[in-house]
Amino acid sequence: MLDDDLIYARLDGLRQVLGELREALPEDGDALAAPENMLKRRAVERCLYLAIQQVLDVGSHIVAAEGWGLPGSYREVIEKLGDHGVLPREFARQLAPMAGFRNILQHDYVELDLVELDRNARRFDDFSRFAEFVVVYLQRVS
Repeated sequence: MLDDDLIYARLDGLRQVLGELREALPEDGDALAAPENMLKRRAVERCLYLAIQQVLDVGSHIVAAEGWGLPGSYREVIEKLGDHGVLPREFARQLAPMAGFRNILQHDYVELDLVELDRNARRFDDFSRFAEFVVVYLQRVS
């Protein structure tokens, strides 16, 4: 059963962390590479990680509550949202790689590509669209 309160709380958490990300993100993405901006870079990394995790938590809850099967990966969570009409399929395909970038941020098992960090950190519209699609879905199924 969908827990609307949980989903709305996660979406609120997403909104909050995106505000923090906007504040931490320098206008010039190249500034993230400067040694004197290491603390700012770490803030961007953490905020982006938390934003992606909120998306995945919302998606995982919806997939589980709707009984759409156990996803094999976080990427598959986003893909299932596209398959079942929570997200438009093309948007889900564009958003799904964020799950892999979340893993890079969490596990730090490869050297972080700062261009990719900057590119993903500036995807505010994608995060906002995700939230809007989820709200529309909740209104549709309630």
